[in-house]
Amino acid sequence: MGHRQEVSSPPNAEKIDATGMTLLLGLIDCHDHLSSFTYDLMGRWGFAEPRSLRHLRIAKVMDDTLLTGYTTIQDCGWLDVGFKLAVEQGLIAGPRLLVATSPLSPTHGMSDRSSPSGHHQPPSPDPNLPLKIADGVDQVRDKVREVVGVRADLVKVFQTGWGRPHHGSKDVAFNRDELRALVSEAHIHGKKVASHAIGGAGLRMSIEEGVDTI
Repeated sequence: MGHRQEVSSPPNAEKIDATGMTLLLGLIDCHDHLSSFTYDLMGRWGFAEPRSLRHLRIAKVMDDTLLTGYTTIQDCGWLDVGFKLAVEQGLIAGPRLLVATSPLSPTHGMSDRSSPSGHHQPPSPDPNLPLKIADGVDQVRDKVREVVGVRADLVKVFQTGWGRPHHGSKDVAFNRDELRALVSEAHIHGKKVASHAIGGAGLRMSIEEGVDTI
């Protein structure tokens, strides 16, 4: 890119007449969930259709996202690294991906799908994703290493709740020691930490303990 007088194109370059059009640089979405394309809980959690069909549907969402102008997406949960590799290898069309794989929380947090009735959802509906629950400093460090081990680009943590009677948007998830261990372990492995922290003490704790993005 540059001034017309300073930039030359290769002799075999494709030239597109954009007269009357607007040229837009690729957009970057810093927080998305490409695999969460419905508010129906069975569909959102991956139980409404065969996994193969769901994966093809995600690929279609990725293609549509690219065509709307987004060339880079940071996916903050529930997308496994295979989709990123498929784009890089030219198997499917989609934006460049940074993936968090499994968002982490303690028991009773956002990644704990247990219902007030006592029903327990299977820990992970997708065998390609690490389990998402960690309690105590040692488990938190182990879980971060597991996420790093499946080649996640970042670590996502649910540090507050959202939309639940028993775990609201200002309720704290991990205690301070657990969150400090999570951030420390992620940074040891060169991974940034994205925190779901809507407000209150959980948001303040996220900032104080050094998460990279909110």
